[in-house]
Amino acid sequence: MNSDFDVKNNITKDTRYRGSAMDYESLALCYTLQGDWGKAKATFIQANQFGQRPFHMAYNEQDPEYGGASVTDGIQESNAIKATEFALAAGDLALAKQAAGLYRVPADNHKMPAPIHRYIFALQAFLDGDKDRAQMLLQISLDEFLKKPSKGQNYKVNYHTLSLALLGVVLHDQPAFNKGLEAQLQFYTKAAKGEIHDTEEEFVCLHALALTNLAIFYGLKQEIHHPLIPQGLVVSLQ
Repeated sequence: MNSDFDVKNNITKDTRYRGSAMDYESLALCYTLQGDWGKAKATFIQANQFGQRPFHMAYNEQDPEYGGASVTDGIQESNAIKATEFALAAGDLALAKQAAGLYRVPADNHKMPAPIHRYIFALQAFLDGDKDRAQMLLQISLDEFLKKPSKGQNYKVNYHTLSLALLGVVLHDQPAFNKGLEAQLQFYTKAAKGEIHDTEEEFVCLHALALTNLAIFYGLKQEIHHPLIPQGLVVSLQ
């Protein structure tokens, strides 16, 4: 994976894999905007595979590229969330379970802010069949937000909406899921006017697509239709 350029510029394999995951995400979104659903799904799978590599390098001693504690890039909570969402966008629940299960607190004990940290562990628990733990983690985040609400476009509001929607899936509560999903779409619509304006990300809310597919996999319905959720990538279990 490392080229002469990478070696010369001290770009590690984990960084390269993380970057490749981002590149393939962008390509998948482009295929999505073109309506080429088959290529979009296949490319999201590739993004997932690249996103998983740093985790295997860090934690799987049998991996040919195992680096243990020397692997520090691409193993954060957000990376695991992205990899899980790539799989869900492709309609692959088994791969989503695999991706979510890869995250663990790294050797240096670095953690992202609590709502993000709890969100990946809630996803991990739910996809592993532990609904009680998932509910507990999400409820802690929601309660904290209610005690000290945040306004504007920031990670606290973003993960509040995501936690609302995911809790709706965990509880098999259609109205609660719809409320959370609508809140995420409202947040994303505003965010799309910022730094992702005029990029492929402006037109597709990966969070919302992934949560919609997750909800369908677990017995809820798609009742929220929105331009930011590409219908061609919404799973059908019929």
